[in-house]
Amino acid sequence: MRKRTWILGFVMIKEGMSKGEIVKQLLEQAEEIVKINMIVLDAGFYTLDVLNLLLKYKFVLAVPVGTVHVKEELDKIYTTSSKRHKRDEQVTFRLVTIKAKVKSKGHGKEEKLLGYATNLDLSPKSIRRIYNVIRSPIETSYRVIKSFLPFTSSTKYSFRFLVISLAILLYSLLISQGITRSEFSLSLESELNNYLNTDIFLFILIILFTLISNYYMADEF
Repeated sequence: MRKRTWILGFVMIKEGMSKGEIVKQLLEQAEEIVKINMIVLDAGFYTLDVLNLLLKYKFVLAVPVGTVHVKEELDKIYTTSSKRHKRDEQVTFRLVTIKAKVKSKGHGKEEKLLGYATNLDLSPKSIRRIYNVIRSPIETSYRVIKSFLPFTSSTKYSFRFLVISLAILLYSLLISQGITRSEFSLSLESELNNYLNTDIFLFILIILFTLISNYYMADEF
């Protein structure tokens, strides 16, 4: 059976929302549909409120090594020391750092020290592998969904919510047809040429998407 990356929910971020609030809403949406076996998050979610939410799950959370002041490989129990939180609000977890070659901004690779917060009883290499196996297709699906979004400078919440919802719907419909990630093009034009001719419903969806977009854009002016 082909592995597929499904979108189980999404949150429109409003001013003042914390990372913890975002993750909490996403978890609540996902748990209405599936049983969560493991959570994997990138370093952008490394905050105390998110860590507190993750403790009741199996998890791997990327950690900015500069934040935890680590310069070498290690595997230890770590307790946060945030100055903005009281001592009893700090979080304790297993901290793993490992050196690995990653893509540089140029064409080659460079060795970097990577950090992970986790509660898994696995080797550092296995933790890094799990993180990559789960995160890579998520990043790919995010790029594909972005390719479906029309350009807009609209600041209307309702319109931006609409176009993102339709983009996620289109992505989900294509995934439900069993199209692999490697078959996705990163442009909407290519998707139309390759796939929508085989499904009239998807073609109608794009027409509807365009008409609604034009309506909202015209309303902006």
